[in-house]
Amino acid sequence: MATLSASPTSTNAFADALNRLRATAQDYPTEFKGLGGIVAVFLLVFFMPVGAARFDNAVLEGLALLHPRPLPVLARRLEPVRPQALVRVTS
Repeated sequence: MATLSASPTSTNAFADALNRLRATAQDYPTEFKGLGGIVAVFLLVFFMPVGAARFDNAVLEGLALLHPRPLPVLARRLEPVRPQALVRVTS
């Protein structure tokens, strides 16, 4: 019966697989850039601290900033200032 051990053939197989992967990456660089981007985005999303109060609050506050302001408030802010309203006439 064969025993499982770290033999030189397993390290050679790993080195061979790594060399084949490297050769494939050189043959198809555009596909590997896209694959790398997909893997990077996956790892970013996978390791996000979802569930932590600080992170959840920051995400919710960021989404609240995207909510459009009510139209009357925006209209008041865009209203031009009249110069005669600023000067007080005393008589």
